[in-house]
Amino acid sequence: MLKDVSDAAKRFYERLRTTERTENLNIPHSKVYYARWAIYEDTGIMYSVDHVNIAMWLEGYLPPRDVTNIPDWYVKKYMGGKKPNMEELRAEVQRKYLEKNKLALP
Repeated sequence: MLKDVSDAAKRFYERLRTTERTENLNIPHSKVYYARWAIYEDTGIMYSVDHVNIAMWLEGYLPPRDVTNIPDWYVKKYMGGKKPNMEELRAEVQRKYLEKNKLALP
């Protein structure tokens, strides 16, 4: 797991070095790394950080703001190839997130 964190840090700093705009830079929450490791220990399958990050986001375990885009590979493999309307998807994720965290709608 430490290697994953180190790789993420390397990618982050490389992106900062080569990019002027960072608002589209996605830094997964630490929960993502712990969940990824727990999945691996339970199933023996090591999913990518992006995969776990998106899955946790879609299930409402991460705040709606945490994912700004769903990669094409994920859309193709898990969403039937149809790119979702991000505004509608974000609203659905917000509902799930608020429900899971027992928060009131704004």
